[in-house]
Parts: sequence; structure tokens; C-alpha cells
Amino acid sequence: MIFKYRLTIGFLFVCLFVVAQSSKMSKAEENFDEFAYADAIEDYEALINEYYTDVEVYRKLGDANYFNSDYETAAKWYRGLYMTANKKLDPEYLYRYAQSLKSLGRYDESNRILLQMKDTALRDIRLEKYLEKPDYLKEIENVSNRYEIYNVDFNSEVSDFAPAFYMDKIIFSSARKVKKRKTKIHGWNKMPFLNLYATKFDTINKKSSPIEYINDLSSLTHESSATFSKDGKSVFFTRNNFKDGNFVRDTLGVSRLKIFKAELVAGTWQNIQELPFNSDQYSIAHPSLNQDGTRLYFASDMPGTYGNSDIFYVDIYQDKTYGKPINLGIEVNTEGRETFPFISPSNILYFASDGHPGLGGLDIFAASSRAGEKTKVLNIGNPVNSVADDFAFIFNETNVRGYFASNRLGGQGGDDIYYFEETIPLDFSCKERVFKGIIKNPKGRAIPNVNVKLYDTDYQLIDKVRTNDSGEYIFSINCTLEVLMIEGEKEEFKKLSLEFSNDAITEMNNLDFVLDPEDTENTSGEDLGVLLGIEKIKFKKGKSTLPNTAGTILGKLVTHLSENPTLKVEIKQHTDSRGDNFINVMLSRRRAKSIKAYLIYKGISEKRLTVKGIGENQLINNCSDDVECSKIQHEENNRTEFITIK
Repeated sequence: MIFKYRLTIGFLFVCLFVVAQSSKMSKAEENFDEFAYADAIEDYEALINEYYTDVEVYRKLGDANYFNSDYETAAKWYRGLYMTANKKLDPEYLYRYAQSLKSLGRYDESNRILLQMKDTALRDIRLEKYLEKPDYLKEIENVSNRYEIYNVDFNSEVSDFAPAFYMDKIIFSSARKVKKRKTKIHGWNKMPFLNLYATKFDTINKKSSPIEYINDLSSLTHESSATFSKDGKSVFFTRNNFKDGNFVRDTLGVSRLKIFKAELVAGTWQNIQELPFNSDQYSIAHPSLNQDGTRLYFASDMPGTYGNSDIFYVDIYQDKTYGKPINLGIEVNTEGRETFPFISPSNILYFASDGHPGLGGLDIFAASSRAGEKTKVLNIGNPVNSVADDFAFIFNETNVRGYFASNRLGGQGGDDIYYFEETIPLDFSCKERVFKGIIKNPKGRAIPNVNVKLYDTDYQLIDKVRTNDSGEYIFSINCTLEVLMIEGEKEEFKKLSLEFSNDAITEMNNLDFVLDPEDTENTSGEDLGVLLGIEKIKFKKGKSTLPNTAGTILGKLVTHLSENPTLKVEIKQHTDSRGDNFINVMLSRRRAKSIKAYLIYKGISEKRLTVKGIGENQLINNCSDDVECSKIQHEENNRTEFITIK
């Protein structure tokens, strides 16, 4: 009886616990579906604390933090989703997980997750753009450091963003509280609704004038992202779908964003009208007007969008009517977020994206379209871009100054506005360079399936390909990359490396070379270093320049070779295991070439001398990678051999 009583009580406890969890789950789902992400996060985390580890909870926690730009926390929950789902996620969640890792600076890990999309997606523009430029970090580095940036003094402790030029002022969006007005809080992030403000900014002293609240463009909902006509008499801005004092919602209960236009009449903004291509069923936001007022760019998730939001434009006709929205296509848009467009006077389109390869979060990109050419998109580099969200870029091309917004660390609030001065212009004239050729054997026959690699000046791999059945290979690389060496390798053939000066090349269309069959008997002779008692040449760490003592040390070898004019020698250079294996191979090769150059200078025929860089691949003790050894033990492996060739 007692046993049955306890069992019943235990059963009731479990039932009540399950009912309670079910109630919490329903509340969390409701908040999430209503885009009240701040509340949803609290609800889902409460379930996690009660050991409720359902896949859907991890998914929603990741999304809620991702959409609130808390990528560190999003990465944590996406990892939980990844592991709970046995590392099998659909492409969108693999991408969001990869993006979250990237925002933490974990690029290698991010790239590994991203590459898993190859096994799941039939086609993904974001993956294709990464595969086109796997060395994107190097490319970004090469275009970086072109700006000096400053955090402006008109930022607040809350979100400030979306700057716009207007006459001698800066118009911007802010979630700061409006004095003498009831503050409404938005459930998405627990922040006040946005309003438009104005200030003058002294770019010399980096100081702003008192901030003005633009009351005549204000409503009881969000206002942000304004753009103005050249004469300053028209403004386009973003506002929630709002009518007769109430939110207008779509079939999912969402109040979409719309673009409105107002006109300046007698010093105030009047005649506020929504644009005719707005919709209650999708959002249109963040307008940017071109220089002559004939085209309006904006972001939208309307039908025909590739991803979460795309960049579109409409033509504005002389009678003030509008054309149909035009999607800018996959050169600009991806399955991710493309947003906050800005069109400069010279028709360079700047926009924010998390779909193009970047440093993390939203990065700012520039796109240029020239007649007859494919649209070119460039990441504008750091310090404007960072691992955080960077967006809402505007630029005065005359004085090369502008503003952008970012939620990076070190700011005053959630999003801050930054002022910048461009010191080096962005170069769109740079085109991809082509390196191609044919690899043959000594009899002139093409060699298929040769591994061909291209390296930059830091000996980092740029790209690798295989020759086809005709022995042909081809590389197309970004013009910002400096190329040092091309290398061909195949089993049963000698490896061949060609170095060249990057300054002397733009492209090479006939970069042919010959691979010789491997000769297994060419180094079976004696080591003259041992035979003649030649002392070790002590190179400085990481250097290939011969030390001053080399002349004396090599004197015995010069004499012996002079006395034996038919003798040929292979100079084999070795290093210890410290550092990268490939770099050690290249270092040993340069050292061997330095010795060869000295012997030629001393009158030894170049035809009698060959070099081989072994690096750390033939150690004479156990001091390999991850083995603790003394400096003396490592130095035993730094040596030169002078092998007679039969």
C-alpha cells in the first residue's frame, strides 16, 4: 500500500512537471512567433535549466540570439543544436552556426562548418562565393587600413544608427527616450521604439551640436533610415505599417516595414505618403536615393528575394510615378541578409551583408557595375568592418568622409555611429589575373593529374588544381594577391618549383614547364662534408644569408672541387622541426641556393651543382613536432650535406 502511494505521488509529480514544461514551451513559442525575442530567450533558457534539451529549443535559442546580433551566445546554442542533431543540419543552420563562429574570430572552425553545406544544398550562393574565394581573409587584409574611424559624441547608451546626409546636418535613428512623451518598448530587444534626430557634426574638432528631435516625422512606431533629395525638399524614410493609430499586421501577425515619403512645406515635413509598391505582406525598408533623384534603392523580402532580404531598386519618373522593383541579382544578393544600401554620387553601391565572405556578422561591401562588365563586389576591409555587425555606411566622395554604424565592443550603446575619413580610395580597376600552362615530360608528352599549387609571398597556399588529360592547368586569382611561386608535383616525378617576381607579372598564359622522372641513383655517393671534415655552417634563425664564417668553412670544398673538375655535388640542406614544415622546406632550399651561389662565385661551374631543400623531413634525432628538446638537440638537425653524384 505504501509502495502504491509513493508510486502514485511520483507519477503525479512527473505529470505536473511535464505539464509545467509544456506550458513554458507554449509561452516561449508564442513569444518567439511574435518576435519578442528578449522574452523568448528567457523562456527557452528556463527550459534548458530544467534539462529540457529538445532540438527545437536549441534552434530557437540560437535564432533569437542571432537575430538580436548576440553571436557569441548564438554560437553556443547552435553548437548544442549541431551536437543534438548528430552534426546534421539543414544548410541555413550550418550557415548561421558558421557565421556565429566567424564573429568570434574562429575562422578555421567556421570554414569547416560552412563546407559541410556542400553535402546538403543543391545550390547556395553563399557557399559558391566562399568556394570562389577561399582566401577571402587575405583579400580583405589587402584592401584594409584605408580608413581612420572615430566614435562620435552624439551616440547614446542605447542604439544609434542609420546616419544620413541632410544639408549641413546628420540625420540618424535612435532608441533614446523622447522627453515629455511616453516611451514604448519593443519586444524584439526590450528597447524603446526608434525616432529620427538631427545634429551638426564638426569634423575638425569631432564635436556635435545639440541634438534635435524631428517631431513632424514621428509616430507611435519606429521611424528610421532616411534619405533626402538633392534640394532637401523631399525625404524617404522607413516606418512600421501603421494606420489610424494602430499597427497593421500581415497574416502571420507581423507589422511589416514600409517606405514613406514626405515633402518640406513652410519649414515642416508634410504630405506623408507611403510608396505604392509597399505591401502589408512583406517589408520594404532602408531607402537610398541616387544623386539626380531618378532611382531609389532599398532592402526587401518581397517575392523574388533570394534570401532573408535583398537589395532592390525602382526608377522614379519625371511625373513622380515609380517603376517596378528590380532585384539586383546574385552578384549582390545571397540567401543571407543584404540590407542598408547607399548609392554614392558616382553610383558605387555600398551595402551590408552576411552572405558574402566577410569578417563576421554584417560586413560592408561596395559594388560597381560598368558597361559590359560583371558587377564587382568588394569587402571594404577593416577597421570599418569587424567581427561584429557593421552597416548603414554613407560616404561623401568630395571630402572623402562619411559615417557608418556598428555594435562592436567599445561603443557607448547597442549600436553606435562612427565617423570615418578615407585615406586610400577603393580600387575597382583591379582585375583577376590568370596563370595557365602545360606540364610535359622531357619527351614533350603532356602529364595529366599533376598537383599544381600557387603560393603567395608569405609561402601561404593561394590555390591548387590538377592538370587535365592534356596536361593543362589554370588559376584565376584576385589582383590584390602577390604571387611568389608555382609548384608541380606528381609521384614518380621530381617536384619542380618556379619562383618569380610579382612586380614583373600581371598574367602568364604560357607558363609551361617540364617534370623529370625521379632518378633513384643520383644521390647515392659520399658526403664530402664528412670526408673533408667541413664544419657546420651556422645560419641565423629563419635566415638564408651566409654568415661571415662561411668562406673559411667552404674553403676545403672549393679546393676539392677545383682539383676534381668532373665531380658533381648535390647540396642537401636540413632544418630542425621548429616551425611550419613547408616554411622549413623553403628555408632549407634558400640556404642551399646561397651555398650554391657562393661556390659559383668561387669558380665552380653551375652545371656541377644541384640543390635540395629537405627541411625537417630527415631528422637525425627524435626532436620532431611536439617533442620537447633542448636548443642544442634541435641544432643537431640544422646541417648541410654535400653528396657526390654518380
